[in-house]
Amino acid sequence: MASIRKVLPTILVLQISLAMGLIGWISYVSAKKTVHELIAKLSWQVTEHIHNQVMAYLDPAEMSHQLNQIAIYNDNLKLNDFENSATYFWRIIVQDSVFEAQSNLDNNDFVNSPNNPPVQAQSEKLLESVKYIMFANEQGGFIGVENQNNENIFLKLKNQGNSPRITYQLNNQGQRIKEVIREEYDPRQRPWYQAAKAEGGLTWSEIYPSSYDRTSLRINPVIPIYDANGSLFGVLGIEITLRELSNFLSDLKISQNGKAFIIEEETGKLVASSSAELLSISTPEGTQRLHAVDSTDPLIQSTMKELNSMMQDVTNQKQFELNIEGDRQFIQVKELDHPHLKWNIIVVIPEADFMGNVYSNLRMTLFLGLGVLGFAIFLGILTARWIVKPLEILNQAAAEIEAEDLNPETLATVSQRQDELGKLARVFQEMADKIYARKQRLKKQMEELSREKDPKKKATMLINLGQFAFVNRLLKQSQKIRSTNEEYQHLKLPDLLKNVKFFRNFSSDDIQELINIGYKTTLEEGEYICREDEPGDAFYIILAGSVEIYVEKINKFLTNLSAGAFFGELSLLLGIPRTATVRTTEATILFVVDRYGLQKLLQTYKEMADQIAAELNNHKAELDERKEMLKKWGLLDENDRSFSENPLSWIRQLMTARFGV
Repeated sequence: MASIRKVLPTILVLQISLAMGLIGWISYVSAKKTVHELIAKLSWQVTEHIHNQVMAYLDPAEMSHQLNQIAIYNDNLKLNDFENSATYFWRIIVQDSVFEAQSNLDNNDFVNSPNNPPVQAQSEKLLESVKYIMFANEQGGFIGVENQNNENIFLKLKNQGNSPRITYQLNNQGQRIKEVIREEYDPRQRPWYQAAKAEGGLTWSEIYPSSYDRTSLRINPVIPIYDANGSLFGVLGIEITLRELSNFLSDLKISQNGKAFIIEEETGKLVASSSAELLSISTPEGTQRLHAVDSTDPLIQSTMKELNSMMQDVTNQKQFELNIEGDRQFIQVKELDHPHLKWNIIVVIPEADFMGNVYSNLRMTLFLGLGVLGFAIFLGILTARWIVKPLEILNQAAAEIEAEDLNPETLATVSQRQDELGKLARVFQEMADKIYARKQRLKKQMEELSREKDPKKKATMLINLGQFAFVNRLLKQSQKIRSTNEEYQHLKLPDLLKNVKFFRNFSSDDIQELINIGYKTTLEEGEYICREDEPGDAFYIILAGSVEIYVEKINKFLTNLSAGAFFGELSLLLGIPRTATVRTTEATILFVVDRYGLQKLLQTYKEMADQIAAELNNHKAELDERKEMLKKWGLLDENDRSFSENPLSWIRQLMTARFGV
């Protein structure tokens, strides 16, 4: 039997543990969900921001080509005049306005045309991303102005034919300072020239590493120029550096360890990256661009490997949650909305960057919970001691009262309490005082009786002694019931229930449920448990004591049953009346299962009804003996053949009608 000293602290600790655990778990799940929603929203916003900035960086190049075509159409840009073209290109490179009226220029005045408002509306800083503007014709001529690292401006000039290309350094006024280099160069063989010639309209070249800066990649938006006859005159190109895109990504405040990078969709090569790394590498075959899977940044490298393994899904899905090297990463992918460039913008945000506070709160909750648990255990022990100690004293006092040897000091401390336990202790004291007083009075009366000679007085004294004998008998009965209860604690009730033929196939859990719905009752000697012809509303197992079974109508004794025996089960299961009377022959303890308890059990465990019905079918001989009685009570019709042909079905129908299962 469980001790209150252990049960009470355990209950307190379990309640607090479950409450703290549930609150902590709900808080963690809620916080994690909020963090995931925040990361998803942040990654979407960052990706959109990057997309808008990239488009804003690239779009003016195509606009510049359109404006250049207008300038050519208005004869403001004379591509067959390289001196005119050099001045025009230089002013674009230095971010000066090429569309304001200039009166001091010879042969290459750029005049605002009132018939051309779009050109007139453009002012300085048209194209900050332009670092190199150039033109090459079909005869091999080339003119270009390049701004290297915003420090030095160079003019690159090649006349038609097989002449070399000469590079000149320019000053702040666009004048030539010195010649830098001469080199063999045929622009007609360059990829950008070939791309424009093949496309026949505006297009973009492939990305290529800078010839003098390994940290920068470059790309050319190019457009073919045709003469009045529709023949290709040449190709006008712009070189854009992509280093500014990497600088922009590096300056983004994504998260502590978040990364953003741009790749070419078809090749998987890096276009720009928030990680400080070289985007081109030297190989035996020459300078090559870096693939994202070969990135020096572990997060970019791992992310790209995962995306490559699921590339089919990437085309249909824009957000991913991936476990990369044991860490959850949130990945946002967006295609660049550009007609000529197939780039993917990728943002990676580690969950750990945002879960730090959640884990800190979880640890704090855990430490707080442990502290509360410790306090609860301490409080539970004190509470159990406060309750259990008086109960132990009361139990000791009860034993002393039964032994007629109560020590007055036993209940001294408990009787001073003002709660229910103190009140009970004072009742015990009063009981002990009365018993002691009666004992002394009996002793005195016995002495007087032995000396008394008058018969009438003796009779009166004997009556008084009978009252004491009644009290003494009550004490003996109480002591007997206590000893019987102690015997009951040692009985194995599950084993007794297993002996009942109708429950022998029950599992341990089923037996325990049967115990939970039953109850124990104690009867004195000579009490009736049930009588013949009464409704069968319960069955009984004898835990201690004994009973006799007999038929009252014919005054016929049937049998005696003692501890471990059972009776009344058939009447309960089938609803038939009692066929005999049962009466205790001594103080008896019974375990009782009534109809309502069994009905609740069968409705909860419907398979039990089938087990019981099958067991009843196995004992059909008993039912055959009571066939007439079943007819008498209306449970069996004269013409009903189901009892003989299919008794199991008949039993099942009867139990369904009785218990609703």
